[in-house]
Amino acid sequence: MPIEFNCHVCGKLLRTADEKAGKTAKCPGCGEKLTVPGTATETDDEFGTDEYGDGDSDADDYGDEDEFAPASSGGAKRQCPMCGESISRQSTRCEYCGEKVGGGGGSRRGKVRPTQIEVGEVISTAWEIYKSEMGVCVGGYVIMIVIVMVVAFGRGMCTGLINAGAAGMGNQQPNPGVLVLIVGVGLVAGFIELAIRLYVEAGFKRLLLNVARGKNAEIGDLFGAGRFYLRYLGNSILFLLMVTFGTAACIVPGIILALMFWPFAYLILDRDLPGIECLSRAKEITEGNWGAIFVLALAAFGINLLGICALCIGVLFTAPLTMLMFAVAYCRMSGRATARV
Repeated sequence: MPIEFNCHVCGKLLRTADEKAGKTAKCPGCGEKLTVPGTATETDDEFGTDEYGDGDSDADDYGDEDEFAPASSGGAKRQCPMCGESISRQSTRCEYCGEKVGGGGGSRRGKVRPTQIEVGEVISTAWEIYKSEMGVCVGGYVIMIVIVMVVAFGRGMCTGLINAGAAGMGNQQPNPGVLVLIVGVGLVAGFIELAIRLYVEAGFKRLLLNVARGKNAEIGDLFGAGRFYLRYLGNSILFLLMVTFGTAACIVPGIILALMFWPFAYLILDRDLPGIECLSRAKEITEGNWGAIFVLALAAFGINLLGICALCIGVLFTAPLTMLMFAVAYCRMSGRATARV
């Protein structure tokens, strides 16, 4: 017999198999970690498959833990991979957002549903979410900045030693091998700095995405983007090159490219898209939203400017807020549900 019980946080009625008594999973309504009532010999295990036995244990939950199935007279439920609402396992189309999901289980790599956003609504939603999750947002941001600063200091020390060694040669004709070594060490140090910075940046964006979607966000998310990292690194470098060359060409192309492709990071972390597919999907969901995103970027700049004016300390609070604004904007543009505020 399946076990039915209510979430002690949001009150949602949940159902799971009796063999999972004593184990933990997340409530699909509020993201709270719950323990299945009953007696069992094992506790706090990670489930090997999802609630519906299709093997997609990370479906719509970033691969952390399974979620319980909401109990209903209509049978087993699953989450729509597009909007996050609870739908029948056998449904081929979500009754809330209209997206085709296929019977028996959906995929996070499904079609993105582009939606036009309202800047005021995005900012107000982000602010309400931020107020309730300020601790984890600010804490994660501070840790990220400290890591970036330590790595930058290490690179600076390395560059300083190289320059000191070159200066010590005086007017002597430098050995070509030494020059190659100096340039090579400098390039390697620069790449290592970039790689580490992008790793913690990916983790922080994942944390903010969890916050924006009302999922359980933890500081540990900063170091939990490993399986997305190579795709994030490669696409980030490609994005930076496109924007840099576009800006150098005539400024405007760089701005357009930034407005067109910026959500690629969230599409990797949220949809788990392969290769460079995230860039084409980003172009899809930003179409018709360029003006709104530009205004949102101006608002973010103004908010951070106020933080800088507050003895620069204020930016520790404004920067996470403005980054959360873009996470919420991504959710709105792609049809993802956000935290209930």
